[in-house]
Amino acid sequence: MIRRILRRAVRYGYTFLGQKQAFIYKLVPTLIGEMGEAFPELPAQKELIMKVMKEEEDSFLRTLENGIKLLSGVMEETKAAGKTEIAGDKAFTLFDTFGFPLDLTELISRRTVLAMQHRWKQATGWCLPKARASLWGMTIPNILATSSSIVK
Repeated sequence: MIRRILRRAVRYGYTFLGQKQAFIYKLVPTLIGEMGEAFPELPAQKELIMKVMKEEEDSFLRTLENGIKLLSGVMEETKAAGKTEIAGDKAFTLFDTFGFPLDLTELISRRTVLAMQHRWKQATGWCLPKARASLWGMTIPNILATSSSIVK
């Protein structure tokens, strides 16, 4: 949950404040000044907290920059095709392959009068067997054959 809150703040700073570099971690000393007495672990772990927050911010800023570019391309394709809804599998690919959160895809697409299909859940049904198959060195046809023989 904390990561999600941090990412929302990073996205807000990126989109509305023009912050293209990590900055929220710099607020940790202020937080410690306000809350350090009530939570003594904050001052004790100040350096670690700042380091982890900065790394998370930097990582998410890269994800955000790439994801927004990719999402813009998907939105342009969708509009060019005369559709008003981003395909669920495209949204899921942004999430699964590039780490771009589905809630951000939905939020950004809504702001441009596009909806997002909620069929991305179907894509997760395909993705999980694929991931499990790679763990066991199996191919998708093998895993499908195995699962269909179990179901019978």
